[in-house]
Amino acid sequence: LVSEVAFLVSLAGPAVNGIEVLKEQQAAILRAQGMSEEMVQFSGNANAQLFEVVETSSDRVEADSLLRQLLKGWGYNEELTEQTVGQMASPWMYYFLKYDPTDAIVKTNCPALLLNGSKDLQVLASQNLPAYEKIIAKHGKTNLTLREMPDLNHLFQHCETGSPTEYVEIEETISPEVLEIIVEFVKPTEK
Repeated sequence: LVSEVAFLVSLAGPAVNGIEVLKEQQAAILRAQGMSEEMVQFSGNANAQLFEVVETSSDRVEADSLLRQLLKGWGYNEELTEQTVGQMASPWMYYFLKYDPTDAIVKTNCPALLLNGSKDLQVLASQNLPAYEKIIAKHGKTNLTLREMPDLNHLFQHCETGSPTEYVEIEETISPEVLEIIVEFVKPTEK
């Protein structure tokens, strides 16, 4: 049994809570799909109300009930209500939306390489790298190394737009640059 972690490599890991990740993610993906700013704003406002229900609920059962009430008030049909509630109040999504990684980042004491792709539309580098930098500055985390990887998406593939719809069209599994950086990071230093 290993008592200590030697290093950590985070690929597109968020530094903000799940609600903040999804707000930015949804807006970025809609923009990439050519949605007007007015529609991006409209969608964001609707999602903000759904997120608020989850954020303020005491558990998934309460979130489920409150989401159903909200969606009924919006005039959602039964099928769309079930789909939306099924997503928002699912065990994984409920946990993700409420989870704030700050404490885990602060408690990370081993050397950590934190990589984000510049064209990632799911965990945006422009949102998360500044959040990591604030945590580093506030807590003096000299063990954290941040890198923004140019022109790479959420899967660390070279891409055009970064849109998730592009993933299946890209032959590259992961960029060679990312693999080189990881190997260099985990290689033992010579004594």
